[in-house]
Amino acid sequence: NDVPVLILAGGLGTRLSEETSLKPKPMVEIGGVPILVHIMRSYYSFGFNNFAICAGYRSSEIKDYFLNYQYRQNHLVIDHRESLQNPPFTLGHNEAQEKWKVRVLDTGTDCMTGGRIARALDLLKEEDAGKNGFEDFAVTYGDGLSDVDISAEFEHHKKASQIGTLLAVRPEVRYGEVDLDAKGNVRSFLEKPESRQGLINGGFFFFK
Repeated sequence: NDVPVLILAGGLGTRLSEETSLKPKPMVEIGGVPILVHIMRSYYSFGFNNFAICAGYRSSEIKDYFLNYQYRQNHLVIDHRESLQNPPFTLGHNEAQEKWKVRVLDTGTDCMTGGRIARALDLLKEEDAGKNGFEDFAVTYGDGLSDVDISAEFEHHKKASQIGTLLAVRPEVRYGEVDLDAKGNVRSFLEKPESRQGLINGGFFFFK
Protein backbone atom coordinates (compact mmCIF):
# COMPACT_ATOMS: atom_id res chain seq x y z
CA ASN A 1 0.00 0.00 0.00
CA ASP A 2 1.01 3.62 -0.42
CA VAL A 3 0.58 4.73 3.21
CA PRO A 4 3.65 6.86 4.10
CA VAL A 5 5.79 5.43 6.88
CA LEU A 6 7.67 8.18 8.74
CA ILE A 7 10.76 6.92 10.56
CA LEU A 8 12.30 9.21 13.17
CA ALA A 9 16.04 9.01 12.53
CA GLY A 10 17.44 12.41 13.49
CA GLY A 11 18.50 12.13 17.12
CA LEU A 12 22.03 12.10 18.53
CA GLY A 13 21.82 8.59 19.99
CA THR A 14 23.83 9.41 23.12
CA ARG A 15 23.15 6.02 24.75
CA LEU A 16 25.13 4.34 21.97
CA SER A 17 27.88 6.96 21.92
CA GLU A 18 30.64 4.49 21.02
CA GLU A 19 28.84 3.77 17.74
CA THR A 20 26.99 7.02 17.11
CA SER A 21 30.01 9.31 17.19
CA LEU A 22 30.55 8.12 13.61
CA LYS A 23 26.98 7.39 12.43
CA PRO A 24 23.35 8.09 13.34
CA LYS A 25 21.87 5.54 15.76
CA PRO A 26 19.49 4.01 13.16
CA MET A 27 22.56 3.17 11.04
CA VAL A 28 24.15 1.03 13.77
CA GLU A 29 24.32 -2.47 12.31
CA ILE A 30 22.81 -5.70 13.56
CA GLY A 31 24.00 -8.70 11.58
CA GLY A 32 25.66 -6.40 9.06
CA VAL A 33 22.43 -4.50 8.33
CA PRO A 34 21.46 -1.09 9.82
CA ILE A 35 18.65 -1.06 12.37
CA LEU A 36 16.83 1.34 10.03
CA VAL A 37 16.77 -1.21 7.21
CA HIS A 38 15.54 -3.97 9.56
CA ILE A 39 12.63 -1.68 10.51
CA MET A 40 11.83 -0.90 6.87
CA ARG A 41 11.94 -4.58 5.92
CA SER A 42 9.51 -5.34 8.72
CA TYR A 43 7.01 -2.80 7.36
CA TYR A 44 7.71 -4.00 3.81
CA SER A 45 6.83 -7.58 4.79
CA PHE A 46 3.34 -6.28 5.64
CA GLY A 47 2.94 -4.49 2.31
CA PHE A 48 4.18 -0.98 3.19
CA ASN A 49 6.58 0.38 0.58
CA ASN A 50 6.52 4.19 0.91
CA PHE A 51 9.10 5.46 3.40
CA ALA A 52 10.04 8.95 4.61
CA ILE A 53 13.09 8.97 6.85
CA CYS A 54 13.08 12.02 9.12
CA ALA A 55 16.81 12.62 9.31
CA GLY A 56 18.89 15.16 11.21
CA TYR A 57 22.18 14.21 12.86
CA ARG A 58 24.63 12.97 10.18
CA SER A 59 21.84 12.69 7.61
CA SER A 60 24.43 12.32 4.85
CA GLU A 61 25.27 8.85 6.19
CA ILE A 62 21.69 7.74 5.57
CA LYS A 63 21.59 9.37 2.12
CA ASP A 64 24.84 7.70 1.08
CA TYR A 65 23.58 4.32 2.20
CA PHE A 66 20.42 4.46 0.12
CA LEU A 67 22.15 6.02 -2.88
CA ASN A 68 24.27 2.87 -2.98
CA TYR A 69 21.58 0.44 -1.84
CA GLN A 70 21.12 -1.22 -5.22
CA TYR A 71 24.85 -1.90 -5.42
CA ARG A 72 24.79 -3.49 -1.98
CA GLN A 73 21.88 -5.74 -2.93
CA ASN A 74 22.97 -6.88 -6.39
CA HIS A 75 26.00 -8.27 -8.18
CA LEU A 76 28.08 -5.51 -9.78
CA VAL A 77 29.87 -6.01 -13.11
CA ILE A 78 32.37 -3.44 -14.44
CA ASP A 79 33.81 -4.41 -17.83
CA HIS A 80 36.89 -2.42 -18.93
CA ARG A 81 37.90 -4.81 -21.70
CA GLU A 82 36.40 -2.82 -24.58
CA SER A 83 37.15 0.73 -23.51
CA LEU A 84 38.29 2.78 -20.55
CA GLN A 85 35.98 5.57 -21.72
CA ASN A 86 32.62 5.45 -19.93
CA PRO A 87 32.96 1.86 -18.71
CA PRO A 88 29.64 -0.01 -18.62
CA PHE A 89 28.29 -0.66 -15.14
CA THR A 90 25.76 -3.46 -14.96
CA LEU A 91 23.92 -4.97 -12.03
CA GLY A 92 23.07 -8.61 -11.68
CA HIS A 93 19.33 -9.12 -11.16
CA ASN A 94 18.27 -9.76 -7.57
CA GLU A 95 14.62 -10.59 -6.98
CA ALA A 96 15.16 -10.07 -3.24
CA GLN A 97 15.79 -6.33 -3.61
CA GLU A 98 12.88 -4.42 -2.19
CA LYS A 99 10.69 -2.41 -4.52
CA TRP A 100 10.12 0.58 -2.30
CA LYS A 101 10.20 4.37 -2.36
CA VAL A 102 12.62 5.96 0.08
CA ARG A 103 12.86 9.66 0.88
CA VAL A 104 15.55 10.95 3.25
CA LEU A 105 14.23 14.27 4.55
CA ASP A 106 16.41 16.77 6.43
CA THR A 107 14.24 17.73 9.39
CA GLY A 108 16.96 19.53 11.40
CA THR A 109 19.54 18.52 13.97
CA ASP A 110 17.89 20.10 17.02
CA CYS A 111 14.25 19.40 16.15
CA MET A 112 12.05 17.42 18.55
CA THR A 113 9.74 14.56 17.60
CA GLY A 114 6.62 16.59 16.85
CA GLY A 115 8.60 19.08 14.80
CA ARG A 116 10.19 16.34 12.69
CA ILE A 117 6.80 14.84 11.92
CA ALA A 118 5.32 18.25 11.06
CA ARG A 119 8.21 19.12 8.73
CA ALA A 120 8.06 15.72 7.04
CA LEU A 121 4.29 16.02 6.49
CA ASP A 122 4.75 19.48 4.97
CA LEU A 123 7.30 18.06 2.52
CA LEU A 124 5.10 15.07 1.66
CA LYS A 125 2.05 17.26 1.07
CA GLU A 126 4.13 19.58 -1.12
CA GLU A 127 5.33 16.60 -3.15
CA ASP A 128 1.80 15.19 -3.46
CA ALA A 129 0.26 18.52 -4.48
CA GLY A 130 -2.32 17.94 -7.20
CA LYS A 131 -2.52 14.22 -6.44
CA ASN A 132 -4.97 12.34 -4.26
CA GLY A 133 -2.65 12.65 -1.27
CA PHE A 134 -2.95 10.27 1.68
CA GLU A 135 -5.49 9.81 4.44
CA ASP A 136 -3.36 7.91 6.96
CA PHE A 137 0.34 7.71 7.79
CA ALA A 138 2.52 5.60 10.07
CA VAL A 139 5.22 6.78 12.49
CA THR A 140 7.90 4.81 14.27
CA TYR A 141 11.29 5.39 15.88
CA GLY A 142 14.51 4.61 14.03
CA ASP A 143 15.88 2.32 16.75
CA GLY A 144 12.97 0.05 17.72
CA LEU A 145 12.68 -3.51 16.40
CA SER A 146 9.64 -5.68 16.96
CA ASP A 147 7.73 -8.67 15.60
CA VAL A 148 4.42 -6.81 15.93
CA ASP A 149 1.76 -7.48 13.27
CA ILE A 150 1.74 -4.02 11.70
CA SER A 151 -1.10 -4.89 9.31
CA ALA A 152 -3.33 -5.84 12.25
CA GLU A 153 -2.56 -2.54 13.97
CA PHE A 154 -3.38 -0.63 10.77
CA GLU A 155 -6.68 -2.48 10.35
CA HIS A 156 -7.55 -1.64 13.96
CA HIS A 157 -6.66 2.00 13.32
CA LYS A 158 -8.98 2.20 10.31
CA LYS A 159 -11.89 0.51 12.11
CA ALA A 160 -11.51 2.61 15.26
CA SER A 161 -11.94 5.89 13.33
CA GLN A 162 -9.70 7.75 15.77
CA ILE A 163 -7.09 10.40 14.99
CA GLY A 164 -4.26 8.22 16.23
CA THR A 165 -3.47 4.65 17.24
CA LEU A 166 -0.60 3.72 19.56
CA LEU A 167 0.74 0.20 20.03
CA ALA A 168 0.99 -0.43 23.78
CA VAL A 169 3.23 -3.15 25.23
CA ARG A 170 3.95 -4.57 28.65
CA PRO A 171 7.66 -4.01 29.38
CA GLU A 172 9.90 -6.92 30.27
CA VAL A 173 11.46 -6.87 33.71
CA ARG A 174 15.25 -6.73 33.40
CA TYR A 175 16.12 -8.30 36.76
CA GLY A 176 14.80 -10.91 39.14
CA GLU A 177 13.23 -9.76 42.41
CA VAL A 178 13.83 -10.80 46.00
CA ASP A 179 10.67 -11.04 48.15
CA LEU A 180 11.37 -10.20 51.81
CA ASP A 181 9.25 -10.51 54.91
CA ALA A 182 8.89 -7.79 57.59
CA LYS A 183 12.11 -8.90 59.30
CA GLY A 184 14.16 -8.79 56.11
CA ASN A 185 14.26 -12.56 55.63
CA VAL A 186 14.10 -13.87 52.07
CA ARG A 187 10.76 -15.53 51.36
CA SER A 188 11.32 -16.23 47.65
CA PHE A 189 13.17 -15.29 44.52
CA LEU A 190 11.08 -14.12 41.55
CA GLU A 191 13.03 -14.64 38.32
CA LYS A 192 12.12 -11.70 36.05
CA PRO A 193 8.40 -11.55 36.94
CA GLU A 194 5.89 -9.80 34.69
CA SER A 195 6.15 -6.05 35.02
CA ARG A 196 3.74 -4.37 37.43
CA GLN A 197 4.24 -1.08 35.63
CA GLY A 198 1.39 -1.64 33.20
CA LEU A 199 1.40 -0.79 29.51
CA ILE A 200 3.90 1.59 27.90
CA ASN A 201 4.38 3.20 24.51
CA GLY A 202 5.58 0.49 22.10
CA GLY A 203 6.67 2.97 19.44
CA PHE A 204 4.44 2.01 16.46
CA PHE A 205 1.78 4.57 15.51
CA PHE A 206 -0.81 5.30 12.86
CA PHE A 207 -2.42 8.73 12.43
CA LYS A 208 -4.97 10.37 10.19
